[in-house]
Amino acid sequence: MPKLLAYGLVSKPCKVELLEVGDSEGATRQAITKKQIGDFNFYYPSSKKVQIGLIEKLDSISTQTQNLALIYEQQVTHYNVLKASILAQELQNESP
Repeated sequence: MPKLLAYGLVSKPCKVELLEVGDSEGATRQAITKKQIGDFNFYYPSSKKVQIGLIEKLDSISTQTQNLALIYEQQVTHYNVLKASILAQELQNESP
């Protein structure tokens, strides 16, 4: 359950609701009291099997996202190296 709760709390609907709670009651800064946390409702499937299935799917998506981010970073690095190489080659060709 803690992993499902962690995924749930960073989901957009929960974030929005928690931010609204933090902004409520005329506060000058975002803060959530212990009472507000206690009053917060977090809905999840009662079936342990469904919970585990959700966690496995979310773990898989998280891993895929991390892999894509790594590939993207590598591509940006390769692009920058290629750009520098082309620029250096052009500058070399312009030299008398």
